[in-house]
Amino acid sequence: MIDIENILQPYTDIIWDKNSIKHKFQIINNRKFYLLDAIKSNVSVLKFIYHYQNYYIPIDIALVDRKYKNSIPQRMYKYYTQDYYKILKSYRGKIIGYKYISEYNNIISQITVLIAVQYQLGFIITVLKNKLLSISEINRLIYNLCTILFTYGIKCSSDLNLIKFQVYNYVNNTLSKYVSYFTNVLLPHDKLKYSLNIKRGIESQIPTDFLTMQSRLDIAVLCPFFPTNMTEFKLLTSLSHRLDIHSETLIQCFSTVAIQFNIHVSDVIKEINKNNLSITTYNNHLILWENNNKIQEYNIIYKKRLQLHILFNISI
Repeated sequence: MIDIENILQPYTDIIWDKNSIKHKFQIINNRKFYLLDAIKSNVSVLKFIYHYQNYYIPIDIALVDRKYKNSIPQRMYKYYTQDYYKILKSYRGKIIGYKYISEYNNIISQITVLIAVQYQLGFIITVLKNKLLSISEINRLIYNLCTILFTYGIKCSSDLNLIKFQVYNYVNNTLSKYVSYFTNVLLPHDKLKYSLNIKRGIESQIPTDFLTMQSRLDIAVLCPFFPTNMTEFKLLTSLSHRLDIHSETLIQCFSTVAIQFNIHVSDVIKEINKNNLSITTYNNHLILWENNNKIQEYNIIYKKRLQLHILFNISI
């Protein structure tokens, strides 16, 4: 998805200049786009360029109308593309413990220069596209950025989009190993929320063939790249913890059953026995719990029978 996004972005962004903002609409490929509609359905960005001595300072201001809630794909975009800088950035103010907060700030500060370079490259690409500066000025800016990138072992080329992508990969690879670590030290409510989002992002990377996508559309899955909708995903992930089973396995199982009987995944979930039972594995034994109360210990060989007991009240 990251590769596709980088390829399509130059062709999917709509840029509003002073005249189009004044007229409140613009026509692209015989289609009329209204500025206010764009702000309602997308996160629009107002871009300023300040010129100070030999420096050009781009400043972006997001135009968001809080009356209109962002769609799930927009809220989840950084997880679908596994943009680890944006994911970790969203953890600010939500981490427990001074030690972890200090570690978090240190990690983020290590890559802030590259994040700034990434934004500067995006700025130069926009400037080139709209012919806002002379070629000599643009070359000077590129040279300055390449000098910085050289210290990180990142090579420059004539393809600015490629350089931007290389910087993105460097940052992402550097931060990827910290996501799980800092997720585990978030405030309890945030830990659950972000853990689910990260799992959903991982799920988005699983290749899906056309027939499977069509089958998912037939059972009312809104985005056929996924086995379930977000509501069912959260329910099944929670259930997987109670059953002591990988969430991906359980979700795929429910999706397969739904497709086989041509019903919605939520209808399959309705067949589950409602209870507060759960199992955990401890020293090759299983412990059956009801809420936080220990019921009984079992040999590990009884795991499937206990799972069926929780799901359908089948005798152990």
